[in-house]
Amino acid sequence: MRQQTTRISPEDISRQLQYCREVAALSAARPAQPLAFVDTYGCQQNEADSERIRGYLEEMGYGFTDDEICQALFNAAAIGYLITRNATTAGAEGGCQAEVGSASAMAASAAVELFGGTPRQCMDAASFAMVNILGLVCDPVAGLVEVPCIKRNVVGAVNAVSCANMALAGVDYAIPCDEVIDAMGRVGSLLSPDLRETGQGGLAATPTGVKIARQLAQEQARVRVIAHAVNQNLGGVVKTAIGDFLQVSQPGDLMCLMDGDDTHKPRFIHGMLAKITREKQCVIASRYQPGARVQGLQASRKLFSDGARLYYTLVLHVPGVKDYTCGYRVYTRPALQAGVVRYGQALVEKKSFACMMELLYKLYRCGCTFAEVPFTLYYDSKEGESKMNLGKTIRDSFLTALRLRVRG
Repeated sequence: MRQQTTRISPEDISRQLQYCREVAALSAARPAQPLAFVDTYGCQQNEADSERIRGYLEEMGYGFTDDEICQALFNAAAIGYLITRNATTAGAEGGCQAEVGSASAMAASAAVELFGGTPRQCMDAASFAMVNILGLVCDPVAGLVEVPCIKRNVVGAVNAVSCANMALAGVDYAIPCDEVIDAMGRVGSLLSPDLRETGQGGLAATPTGVKIARQLAQEQARVRVIAHAVNQNLGGVVKTAIGDFLQVSQPGDLMCLMDGDDTHKPRFIHGMLAKITREKQCVIASRYQPGARVQGLQASRKLFSDGARLYYTLVLHVPGVKDYTCGYRVYTRPALQAGVVRYGQALVEKKSFACMMELLYKLYRCGCTFAEVPFTLYYDSKEGESKMNLGKTIRDSFLTALRLRVRG
């Protein structure tokens, strides 16, 4: 399973265009033009291939204006919004039915829009597409979005076109689209965690799947995925990360902790590394240093963060720290070792967002010193809405700070 780049030769492209012209001639001879012909030709999901596919469609007689395509994309976005709000589009929550199934439903509805269907037909097409993939598990081999994911995308595309054809032909669906979406969400919640993107079940657990995973682990020994079968929340993730780092690291190694939702950009690591010294064992990417920016954060969340910063400064007053809650940090190995020696498994006890403040203060009590660098928090890059219960988090954070100050 090595990555390999395949280039399509000009001769192959010419042959494909000839096929397109032949399809156009066949379509012209028919009394009614078919919705579409689906041909998969090693197409990658990028802009260049999208334009090439559009060119093929135009050669076959399916030319659409930019406005028509934009309208179809808005249509697809509406279906995606309904699914996201009422169920999920994440394989880790709902299995592959939530990913490929949602994408197929969006594409089916958009196709109906392109060919002049009614809103009811768009919803019927989306329902058809989701129902056909209902219950599909997410079982990526070696945890990579490759096998069987890419092939399932092809099936999802064919499914979308077939479902759009049925809807345009006047076939309606007995179950309304919103109820189908609700059903998909419930089915996803019933799936075993092994079948929700953990790479622990289904095809990933077959003898060949396990063999591939082991082979990749040997080839890329420095890249490992550590998965929790059951959600441990942020505190559990941080605790696991610290334990694993101390087990495999060598003297002089550093641990960089950052969110994986694209809100923390890797480019800020360079400035953090430059600040690490013997005197500064932890560097924080701070929202409160000169030059820092926050993009896309809701007013309520920003008010909470600013209020928490003032409260923690008054109660905990850790020198060199303005941002107590940002999880984007670089730690030295000795700082974490000192924390484990003193607190053991109790170094991180809180499972909520308060764990970041808890870890910081306990390391401070172990002699760790801190520095900060400004960074930009790209909250607008985060997909989906935050699941944080703001009231509960505020209460938990404030009480945790008081207990830490009293008990140390």
